[in-house]
Formats: sequence, structure tokens, C-alpha cells
Amino acid sequence: MPGFFSDLTRGTVPGGALRSRRTFSVRLMIRTGTHWNFSFPGEIEAVRSVSGPAYKALRGAARVNEVGAKWHTSVPLPIEAAGTQQQTDNARVHKGHWWRWAADLKMGEDTMTKDAQPTLRLLNGAEMPVLGLGVWQVPDGPACEGAVTAALETGYRLIDTAQAYGNESSVGRAIRSSGIPREEIFLTTKFHPGRRDPLAEMEKSLERLGTDYVDLYLVHWPEGGPTRAWPGMEAANVAGLAKGIGVSNYSAAELEELSKVSQITPAANQFQFSPFLYRRSLVEACTDAGIVAQAYSPLGTGEHLDDPVVEQIATATDRTPAQILIRWAVQKGLSVIPKSTHRGRIEENFDVLGFELDEASVEALDALDTTGETSDAKAPSQKWWS
Repeated sequence: MPGFFSDLTRGTVPGGALRSRRTFSVRLMIRTGTHWNFSFPGEIEAVRSVSGPAYKALRGAARVNEVGAKWHTSVPLPIEAAGTQQQTDNARVHKGHWWRWAADLKMGEDTMTKDAQPTLRLLNGAEMPVLGLGVWQVPDGPACEGAVTAALETGYRLIDTAQAYGNESSVGRAIRSSGIPREEIFLTTKFHPGRRDPLAEMEKSLERLGTDYVDLYLVHWPEGGPTRAWPGMEAANVAGLAKGIGVSNYSAAELEELSKVSQITPAANQFQFSPFLYRRSLVEACTDAGIVAQAYSPLGTGEHLDDPVVEQIATATDRTPAQILIRWAVQKGLSVIPKSTHRGRIEENFDVLGFELDEASVEALDALDTTGETSDAKAPSQKWWS
């Protein structure tokens, strides 16, 4: 296939940006569509998102995948922004740490590449991104549309909404206006258990979202018992309106009860999860059942950001408290959906795949748990549906 590629000048990352000073090569390739695909392979401990004044049209933070002993990061760049033949720019790695690189574009043959993001495979075979944007408590209208737009431009491909949030219409408008093909976005909504029929409510959600299907449809909470809504959820799946179905706020015991009557095993269980609400036994129950665990409110709606342990680890790793909390959940094997309406924080929350917390940091965060590593999704006093 025709494409552009070039081995680029070798760059050096300052020691302050990574744990050690490493040299790595850069390769540039083009993919179908309207974006250049910059890839940065190397035996380095982290590759951070890239930006710079010469690439002000850069759309999306780095997508990072571990391939053997090497990290591979790709950053899409609109073609119209890459017109200069030998461009050199300062690329900001993180908080003032800079490295330099030069791009020399040449015509040639190379393998076409596809932007990839870390995913978790669901029981139905679908790949759910590890990182997503949640829009709980985001008002319908410009605030919600702006948050979803910023997330998609940053590189997120998982958007999580719900009937109870009242903002599905805004989510749908932002997705449609993004220009990103629908099949490249993993869209989740949730059934409001105070309503009667999950299938009928799914049809209404699709109308508000302006799409023919959602990738995942969750029972938002187990009101009326963990099995009450499930036949209607299965009907939505069979009808092709929801490619996958799952639950939210279900305990291990409730998952077990549902397993006795379900024809389709839930693909995911979404619940509040952070170092302060570890719920280790619930995560293990999900894993044992082949159910992907997904964390909402990983920042504790902001209240965990000032914790001294979290702040100490953030300082030691040159990261933010939010990035430490999100990265901890990722290392526990969960998909994570932090919520924000601020572009800067949305970008910051996405930039957690280029570093890893060491064992001592993970253990220190584990010790913050207040749940006794419970298998419950909510404490009895927090079950608003009971």
C-alpha cells in the first residue's frame, strides 16, 4: 500500500522526564483517512503525550501499547498540519520537560497502521477501551457536548452516559459532530431501573443518542432485585439495539443470583472504585465470572485528590494526584471512566498509560481502603434504591 514513512532523527529524553536518560528512534507512517500517524517505538520506561506549537492541530493524546519489552505510542496529526518537509519542534512531555525531534517526510512503501488503544475484551468479543469519559452530573447542553468533544479530540473512544443523567442527547450530538466513525466509539448507556421495560427505554435512548445501537447497556442499579430487569436487557441485546449488556452497582452475591437465571452473562459490572473503596473481593468475583469490572468515581468526586499519601506519590513520580488514582485502578485491571468538564483535566486524565506505579506505591494506595476489601458494590446505608 502506498504511504509515507521515514526513520526520523534520534531524540533524547531529558532524565527528568523519565527515570533514566534513553535514546530512541521515531518512525512516521500515514494511515487511511485524514491523519498522519506518528509512532514512537523504543525500549523506554514511558512515552508521554506530545504537543507543540508547530503541531497546534494535533488531535489526541498518545495511545500507548506494550509490545514485548517495548512501548509503542502513536499520535494522529491532521494531514494539513504536516505540510512542511523538515519540521523541527519542541514537544512538551510533561510539566516543562522537553525533548526535540525532527521529521523528514519521504515517499515510500509501508504497512498501513491503525490507531490502537488499550482495551479489555468482553464476553461478547467486543473490545472496551481501558479509559473513558463519564458524564454523571454533567448538565445536558453545551457543558456536556463540550466535555465529550474534548474527550474525543484528546483520544478517548469510550463515552459513558445513562438515562438517569438526562444528557444522552448532548452525548449523541457531540459524537455525530466529531466526524469519528460511529464504529470507532464505544458508547455505553444505562437502564433506569425505576422504569418498567428495558427494551422500550433502550429504543428511547437510541432516539436521543441519534444512533442505531449502543455498545454496552447496563442495569444502573439492582432496584427490584438483581434479576428483575434482566429479561428486558436480554431482549435489547437479541434485537441488536445493545451489542453488549451488563450491570452496575451489583455485589458479588447479586451477580451470583443473576447467573442462576440469565441466558446471557453480563459483560461488565460498573461500580465505585478507588484506593479508598478498593472492593477487592468484588473485582475478584467479576474476574472469576468473566465479567469486566469498570470503575466510576475513581477520584472520589475529587475528595481523594488532597490525600497526603496520594500527593506524596504524585510528587515522587512527577504526576498529578488524579493520574495516580486513575493509574492505580488501571493497574488493578479495570476499565476506568473519570468525569470532568475541563479540557485540561480531560487530557490529564487520559495521560496515564505511559508510566507505571511501583510495588511500594501500589501497596501504599491499597492500604487506604476503607471497605475491608468487600464484595459489596455499595454499603447498606448507601443503597438509595433499598
